Amino acid sequence: MNMNAMGTYLYPLLDGQPARAYQQGAIQRCLFQNTLVALPTGMGKTLIAVVVMANYARWFPNSLSIFLAPTKPLVSQQMQACRGMIQAILRHADDAPRLEENWIVEMNGSTQPKVRERLWGNARFVFSTPQILQNDIKSGTLSTENAKRITLLVIDEAHRATGKYAYGVSVGLLYKLHHNHDLPMYNPQHPSSPGPFRVMSLTATPGSHMEAVKEIVTQLHVSHIFIRTEESMDVVPYIHGRRIEEMVIDMPPWLMMARNTLADVLRRSANLLSNVCNAMKMPSDMLRLSGYMVRMDRDRFCQHMGGNRSGLDAPRIIAEFTILISLAHIMQLLSEHGLRPAWNAINQWDQEVQRAKEKKGSATRAKVDCVESKEWGILIKEFRALIDTLDGKPVAPSTSGARAGAGPSGFSGTLTTAKPTRTDLVSSFFNVSNKPPQPTNGVPLATGVTPTAVSLAHTGFLGHPKLEKMVEVVSEHFSRLQKGSDVAKSTRIIIFSQYRGSVSEIVGVLHRKCPLVRCEPFIGQSKSAGASNQKDTSETTAGSPSRGRGGGWRGGYGRGGFGRGRGGFNRGGFGRGGGRTHGHPTTNADDGIDELLIGFDNNDPAIHGQSQKEQLAVLNRFRQGETNVIVATCVGEEGLDIGEVDLIINYDAPSSPIRLLQRIGRTGRARRGKVVVFLAKDTREENSYKKAQRDYKNVQAKIASGKELFLRTDISPPMLPPSLPNGQPERREIHLTRDEIRREDTDGTAASTSKRSRTRKSHDNEPSVGVSPEDMNEYWRLKSKYDVSSSGGVTKHGFHSAGSLADRAKAQIYGAVPGRELETAARLLRRGLAWQSLESPHVHIAHSQRSTMYRRIMAG
Repeated sequence: MNMNAMGTYLYPLLDGQPARAYQQGAIQRCLFQNTLVALPTGMGKTLIAVVVMANYARWFPNSLSIFLAPTKPLVSQQMQACRGMIQAILRHADDAPRLEENWIVEMNGSTQPKVRERLWGNARFVFSTPQILQNDIKSGTLSTENAKRITLLVIDEAHRATGKYAYGVSVGLLYKLHHNHDLPMYNPQHPSSPGPFRVMSLTATPGSHMEAVKEIVTQLHVSHIFIRTEESMDVVPYIHGRRIEEMVIDMPPWLMMARNTLADVLRRSANLLSNVCNAMKMPSDMLRLSGYMVRMDRDRFCQHMGGNRSGLDAPRIIAEFTILISLAHIMQLLSEHGLRPAWNAINQWDQEVQRAKEKKGSATRAKVDCVESKEWGILIKEFRALIDTLDGKPVAPSTSGARAGAGPSGFSGTLTTAKPTRTDLVSSFFNVSNKPPQPTNGVPLATGVTPTAVSLAHTGFLGHPKLEKMVEVVSEHFSRLQKGSDVAKSTRIIIFSQYRGSVSEIVGVLHRKCPLVRCEPFIGQSKSAGASNQKDTSETTAGSPSRGRGGGWRGGYGRGGFGRGRGGFNRGGFGRGGGRTHGHPTTNADDGIDELLIGFDNNDPAIHGQSQKEQLAVLNRFRQGETNVIVATCVGEEGLDIGEVDLIINYDAPSSPIRLLQRIGRTGRARRGKVVVFLAKDTREENSYKKAQRDYKNVQAKIASGKELFLRTDISPPMLPPSLPNGQPERREIHLTRDEIRREDTDGTAASTSKRSRTRKSHDNEPSVGVSPEDMNEYWRLKSKYDVSSSGGVTKHGFHSAGSLADRAKAQIYGAVPGRELETAARLLRRGLAWQSLESPHVHIAHSQRSTMYRRIMAG
């Protein structure tokens, strides 16, 4: 301890701005207690962390402070935000240790363990993901000696610290390192011994419900919660403000008809479960059927499987439950996201059954029966016609009720002559589909004529009315700002959708507005191919439904009987084998979604996701103005600090109050912003949105009252000796400027562990010529007008071409692009010759033929 330094703590004032009362209060709490700081987004939680980290470095020589963030892009952003300010604060302190190189480091998964072991011994400030800390403690890469140097843990996005997530595990490992046992349960009669390190947790809202908040308090050793909302009196003066506009989107007649067709398929499965198997109550409204409620019915059935009165296999019934859960999810996709995501899920089922029949895959008996039912045949016919119309293909006329081109499951002709399946007989018995046509959305029906969904679709429809409204809102935003406003050059838009398939469709639609709209997807990393209809959970959830290799519950339909391993049940069926799961499957928020795999093009980022390197590149282009719209999944909800974002569009409404607050918080950070929420009329989306708002207010009120929480005051160490004058250090204000912070950020005292950044470090001082926003606008206009295809021709569309650079060069050389506009494009690009016409130095690999040809073209 540095007793001389402990008499004061330094508080920076940026550019002469006065200190904020709520930040001072939070800092004082964090210095002396394990504190959970819950502040609205954009209210300066990072500054609070910087002040605490810098002062702990003064007070405890040779100590180690660790800043943990959940993703690599967020780790990089936080290091860039904190690094210069920490160094500036320490340079103003007479009693601070001398700054040395490699004191501030960033660690990620690409850093070799031997390198990390060396950095742990030299660093004073480490920015990393919690998995790095957890794995290095377990493996010994972080030695016991260095681990005991840790005096401060800063945990960003602390609401993640539930279950077995690495936040709570890392804190528990550090505690065990000091006490040789795990943290005991809270017992006020026998207080536990604290660990000699401070834990500081940051979040916008602690949790969606009180049980999650209690778990966070226990896992992060929280002894005090410092909470403020946007209505708090000491926060209101610093809120830039956000205007939230809720747009309820009416369902067009064709979409209502398509939903009714899909509801018939759901009704078939629900009839089997309720009227035949007596396993659940018959749902009253198939259009609003919730997969969660079906899972609850399935769990109740599993608890009483011994009393099965239907005489059918319990596994067969549970497989039918899985079918109904998945169908309910498809209904949600159709109602809230559009035709194409729902069609891709439906088409995948047909392909899966076809592969199972050809012995190239596997499918459950329940899925085979569903795909072979006449309700499914009608569904396939209607949706294929809609998709063909959406893609501009001619729709072949067919007899009403025929299943022409019904897909890989192999039906042709008319349903009246097709051989009925056993589930068709069940459906007919309960009169599922033999009902008279009903008027849809006020559209009259001609006598004797059954309208189809495609006949009700208007010309040029986009797959969902949300897409049409989104294009209107985005175009109006940019067009309005371009009328002489200085904000026009810097304004940004973020569009959120929780499904990757929707992200791809949104990007494709917005590309038609290029160069006014320059958009890119921003999604998480994919754990498996073909996950575009799944919620993007690669950065948010742990675990997955327990499924066997055959895709069924306790095995699929295969060669053997019911049981373990590669067998199936009911003696045969289709497919090569079953699974390895025993007992009924685990349930989570995405149960049943794994089966909704789609067949997008392999170049679609929804298939393979984006690596963390690609995510960082997307964010850099967004910040620099090369793109002005990003379409993001949940990976973009946390921590993105881009002050120019003036508009947030929620393509769907999240049911979690945490996610809703995180999305809204991406705007209004530097100036007043606007939030638009799309709500599909007469769907569960409206109720989910209102419930998320209510839950947020209820949780905040309960936390503020503190009646249901047991704070861990017993394991919050004092850290400072009681012999200090007045019992605590006095605040000493220092004045900093942003220029000073930027200079400190580039003085070389921080280390990057990336090989690529170390290679480029010696070239940071090379002169570069930038391209202005006006040049970029002109470039995007030309690109959208003349995009060269792989055959050397020019394609008129707004998408990035898949052709090689050599093909593009040939097309330009031989005059595929008009000379005047080619000259304009070349002039714009040649303004950046410093970074386009010079080959960068290389060490282990040579330049490719593509980059060499590009350099020659740009060099003239």
